Amino acid sequence: MSPESSPTSEIAARLADRPDFLEPGLVLFPETPDLGDNLHAPLHGVDPAGCPVFVLFSGPGADALSAQVMGIVTALKSDPDAFRIWYSSAERPRFFLVATDWTLGELERLVVLREAVSIQVFSVRRDGPTGFRLRREKLGEDGEDPAKALETVQGTLLKRLLNASTCINPPLSVSALSWPLVLNGGEGPLASIHNFDGELIFAVSGREGPRLIEIVDEDAVDEAIDILLRGHWAGVA
Repeated sequence: MSPESSPTSEIAARLADRPDFLEPGLVLFPETPDLGDNLHAPLHGVDPAGCPVFVLFSGPGADALSAQVMGIVTALKSDPDAFRIWYSSAERPRFFLVATDWTLGELERLVVLREAVSIQVFSVRRDGPTGFRLRREKLGEDGEDPAKALETVQGTLLKRLLNASTCINPPLSVSALSWPLVLNGGEGPLASIHNFDGELIFAVSGREGPRLIEIVDEDAVDEAIDILLRGHWAGVA
């Protein structure tokens, strides 16, 4: 990947201000953690489960990016207590990799990386009301029905929430059948659903930060559906 194709600082600044473009519920921090020699994350923060999230932009290619990812993973797992000030679940890092474009070969190598660590890959498209839009790249095949990873009650609640999202007009879509689930409207991601050790957490972005709902019963599902309806209607109005 050539240097010319790297995302600009403008895009990095926009994502720092609006991390929900990547995934609703993310919180990014202005300070940078000390990850060790030659390791740097332009953007970092946490997801609703307290897992570290790192946003890395493409440099000379997927191989160098993979080395950066694995270096950060090693730093976190070698001394997780040193990072508790930042992340409550330091042992579960997640990575968002962003480029203006990816070659087929780069995506194939990232599929291998995904077997070792949680990554999501995005391409930048110059359009939309914000000046750009992120397209999530598909890495390999989708997994099994996510409800199968849950207890019966939780699985039933998840299915009801997902079924309701497809009945909204126009219907919402799920980026991929893998955790966390991201619900998308016409203008981009609206909400995310996380499975944290069997507990379902529904997250949307708000003016004062992410709004989180623990999906424990039908009332919680109703609240989440109401939020989706109001957020979706606002986006298509």
